[in-house]
Amino acid sequence: MTLPLLADNSFVIDEITAVVEGPLRSVPILASDTKRRSFDGATHTDDDVILEVLKDQRAEQLGVTMEKEDIDRSLRAMAHGEDVSPESLAMQAQSFGFDSLDEFYEALKILYRANSAMEVEVRSLLQVSEQEAREYAQQHPAYTDGIFYLQSAIVPFQDGVKHAALKRALEKQDTREVAYTLEWSEPFDIADKELAKDKDFIRHMHEGQVKAIESEQGFQVYKLKKINKPQVLTFDERRKSILNMLREEKFNTVFKKYNEDMLHDVVITRYS
Repeated sequence: MTLPLLADNSFVIDEITAVVEGPLRSVPILASDTKRRSFDGATHTDDDVILEVLKDQRAEQLGVTMEKEDIDRSLRAMAHGEDVSPESLAMQAQSFGFDSLDEFYEALKILYRANSAMEVEVRSLLQVSEQEAREYAQQHPAYTDGIFYLQSAIVPFQDGVKHAALKRALEKQDTREVAYTLEWSEPFDIADKELAKDKDFIRHMHEGQVKAIESEQGFQVYKLKKINKPQVLTFDERRKSILNMLREEKFNTVFKKYNEDMLHDVVITRYS
């Protein structure tokens, strides 16, 4: 690694980008802290690191502890139960920019302890009652998808027969005015959600109805054999998905407010 050379021939080892005056102690935020924080595969900002520092100090106030064994368990869970060798961890730590495995463990400890503190404080706010879920289901009904059972055929234009007359005869299923031959396809089904925009007319057909759609060479003819109309899904069928959705909505709201409160009245001096 090549270090930036200053005018006086000194080297820049790192850079302090901010200083956070937390509830327990002041902590400098280094440029390397933000860069190394990407060990979870995401891009982070100084603000992300600042929040983790504050949450970690909050964890100390709450008496939340995080030992090496706790971190090892989390790492095993991430590895689907497999033990992660010290050699493998050391290589990972080095690839993320840590000088030692101890430094990597310290960063993981701050992360996990910060998350644990937040979980302790917001857990009760994320509860969704059965009544809330039922009220949501009543206010936002959901339906099974409608299914249309159809047959189709192609009828070419006929010399000397007006297109309108042929269309009318096809849709009335009447060969007296205009003689034609239909070779219906095998019945097929299509779900309402799968209907293309140009097939919207199928939604407005009734069972037994024939619809002729003009194309370049003739008519594409559709016959609606049967409709399975959408049915209202019961609460029991939707209960799990509703609870998960409402919890996620609450989490997003609570998480945002928790972070805002964490930064309230905290002095942060920025240098970049």
